Amino acid sequence: LAMRALPAPPKGKVYQAWTLHNGAKLMSPSVTFVPNHNGVAVVQLPVNASQIAAVALSVEPEGGSKQPTSTPTFVVKLT
Repeated sequence: LAMRALPAPPKGKVYQAWTLHNGAKLMSPSVTFVPNHNGVAVVQLPVNASQIAAVALSVEPEGGSKQPTSTPTFVVKLT
């Protein structure tokens, strides 16, 4: 997952990736991160991409969450 021009999250918050496995109805929590000072983040998701239908990104409390606590910044369907 590569992003640029990503704004810094609010103090005490991080970005969290979410993955939707093929055939699943709910997103699964994945890695948390913050972009560098230029807004760049390159994150390796710990899943096999062929088993993923979509990826989402949301702002969450430090340490992440088990369920999203904010509206996703974006959702991308994978083909």
